Amino acid sequence: MFKFEIKYTDGSILCDESNGKYTLTVKESSGVFTPVFRPHVNDAIDQIVITLEKNEEFFTGMKLLSSGNCTNDIIEIWPYDDNTRFEPKECTVMKNAAGDTMFVGFVREHRFVSVINIDRRKITFTYEMENKAVNPEEDYELEPFFVKENGDVHEMLEEYASLVAEANDAVPAMDTHAGFCTWSYFYHNVDEKKMRRGADQTEKYGEGGATLFQIDDGWQEGGSFCGTWKIDEEKFPDMKGLSDYVRSKGMEFGIWVAPLIVSKERAGEPEVAGLLIEDVSTANSCPLDFSKPEVYEYLKELFTGLKNNYNITYFKLDFLWSAIKDFSGKRRYFSFDGDYAMAYYRKALQTIRDAVGEDTYLLACGAPVLAGAGIMNGIRVSCDIVWGKIDNFPTYWELIRKTTASDLYRYFYNGVVFRNDADGLCLRGEDCGDGFEATYNEAKLWATTVAMSGGPVLVNEDLDKLPPERAELFTKLMYPVGVAAKPYDYFEDPCPSVSYATYGDNVSFVALYNWDYHRQRSIKFELSKIGMDGGYVIDSFSGTFLGARDMVETGVCNPHTAAMFVVVKPPKEPCFLYSDINVWGGINLFCSSYENGRLTVYGDSHGKNIYTFFPKGYAPEGEVVAETEEGVVCRYTE
Repeated sequence: MFKFEIKYTDGSILCDESNGKYTLTVKESSGVFTPVFRPHVNDAIDQIVITLEKNEEFFTGMKLLSSGNCTNDIIEIWPYDDNTRFEPKECTVMKNAAGDTMFVGFVREHRFVSVINIDRRKITFTYEMENKAVNPEEDYELEPFFVKENGDVHEMLEEYASLVAEANDAVPAMDTHAGFCTWSYFYHNVDEKKMRRGADQTEKYGEGGATLFQIDDGWQEGGSFCGTWKIDEEKFPDMKGLSDYVRSKGMEFGIWVAPLIVSKERAGEPEVAGLLIEDVSTANSCPLDFSKPEVYEYLKELFTGLKNNYNITYFKLDFLWSAIKDFSGKRRYFSFDGDYAMAYYRKALQTIRDAVGEDTYLLACGAPVLAGAGIMNGIRVSCDIVWGKIDNFPTYWELIRKTTASDLYRYFYNGVVFRNDADGLCLRGEDCGDGFEATYNEAKLWATTVAMSGGPVLVNEDLDKLPPERAELFTKLMYPVGVAAKPYDYFEDPCPSVSYATYGDNVSFVALYNWDYHRQRSIKFELSKIGMDGGYVIDSFSGTFLGARDMVETGVCNPHTAAMFVVVKPPKEPCFLYSDINVWGGINLFCSSYENGRLTVYGDSHGKNIYTFFPKGYAPEGEVVAETEEGVVCRYTE
C-alpha cells in the first residue's frame, strides 16, 4: 500500500529496497497509520516521502479540498488537474466522478513539519528532516496519518477531528466569546480614549451579551514585530485602568501579540538581542532561534508580565507560521540546531501556555493548523475579511465569499479540536479607507457566516456610526450557541449554497446563500435532507414565526445575500419555543417546565419577546400569535 523515498539536499533519491540503508515500518490501528523510520547509517537526510498507491482511475473527475498551509489561507474545493500540484498540508477529502470518496490527513504534528501533496495521480506524505544527520539504529516515529475510503464526507471529517483531539489532548474553549476587536476598522489607530468609548458601545449594543474586548495591533511601542511588547504610554497612559474599566462592564480584556518574530531593525533591543536567527522571513522580520534556552525564558517572562500586569486573559497570537516557514524563498522552512523545527515550535507555544495558565484563552492566527492542537483554545479558520486597497487583491465581496466557504469547509474542528474563529464582524456600508463597503444584504450574509461558524462574534466597527439596522446585526449575534454549520453539499460548485447545524435533538439552524453576482434567486431546501421531517420555522433575523413547514425557502432574494432559519421539531407539551433575542432563537438562554397546568419559562429576556407553544388540548397562556395544526404559538407574559 505504501512505498517510501529518502531525499537528499542535492536532489538525489535513495529508496529502501535499493540499498538496505533504511527501514520503514508502518503500524496501523483503526485507519491511523504510524510510520517508524530506522536508519542504519548516519546520513544527513532532507526529506522522507511516503507514497500512498492509488488506482489512477480514482483521479478521474476528482474534486478535492485544498486546505491551505496555515489558519489564514483561503480554503477551496478544486477540480483535480494532472498539471497542478496540490499541497493541502494537514488534510484533504476527495470525491471523484463516480462518487468514490477518500480522506487523508495527519493526526498530529509534534516534531516534523509534515505536508500532504497530490501530484500526477500520487498522494504523498512528506516529512521535513531538515538535512540533519540521523542516528543509526534509532527509531524515528513519524507523524501518524488517517486514511479512509468510500465513507460519507461529513462522517470522515468528523471522525478525523475526533482522532486529532484524542491524539493531542485537545483543549477547545467551551465558551464562545462575543464582543469587540479593534482590527478591520481602527487598525493601528488605537488609543485609550477610543477604547473606553468602544467598551461603552460594546456594552450598549451587546445588551448584556458581550464577554470580550480585544485590542489588536497598535497598542505597543516599536511597530508590529517589536520584540519588546511594551505599552505605548502616549496612546495608553493607563492600560491597567483600561483593563479594569473593560472588566467592570463584564468583559474579559484581550490583546494581539506576534511573539515569535522580530523586525530586523529591532533585533538589537536588549530583550531579544542574541535570540534571533539573523535571516529575514516575513515583513523584514527574523524568527526566534528556538535552539537557545534563553528564548523560552524570554517568552515566559513576556507573557507572565502581560497577564499579571494588565489582567489579560485572552491573547490573539499572530504570524506564528512565520517562525517556521521561510517566506523569503531561500529555503522551505527554517531549521534550528538540535531538535526538529516543529518540536521547537510546540515547545514555544507550550511555554506561552504555561506562563498564562489554563484559564487564559489562546487564539492561533497565521499558524499551521495541526501544530497548535492540544495547546491553543481557538484557531482562525479563514483569511482576514479585509485586505485593503492593493492592486490585484480580491474585492471585499470576494473575501466575504471566500471566507464564508473557508469557514464551512473547516467546520469539523469546532468544539472538538479548537474553537473556530471566523474573523471580525464587519458591517459598515461606507469605505473607511480599506475598501470595505458592504451593502446591507452583504453585511447580513457575513453576519450569517459568523453566526453559523460556531465561533466568537467580535464586531470590528465604531458602532455609533452604523445605521441602526446594521448595528442590530451585531446585537442579534449576542449569546452565540457555539455550534458550527456544515455545508450540505461539501463539493458544491462554486461554494455551498446551504449550510446547517444541529443543536440538541430538536433544533436545527439552516442558512441559504445567493452567491450570484447579478441574478435574483429563490432558494428552497427540504428539511428531510437533514433528518427533519418538517418543523416550526422561524426567520432568524426578524424573529418571525413562519409556521409548520417541510422546507425552508428564501422567496425571491437579491444577489449577495443570505437567509438564516431556526427549525424546531413540534413539541409534545407546552414549552418555550423561541425568542427573538438572537438569531439562534434564544434556545441556549431559556428553558421551561410545565407543572400543575402552568407553564414557567426560565431565563432573562433582556426585554425581548418570548414565544411559547401549546399543543391542542392545552389551555394557551398569553397572546396567541399563530395557529398550526398541532397547536398555537403564544407571546409569553410572566
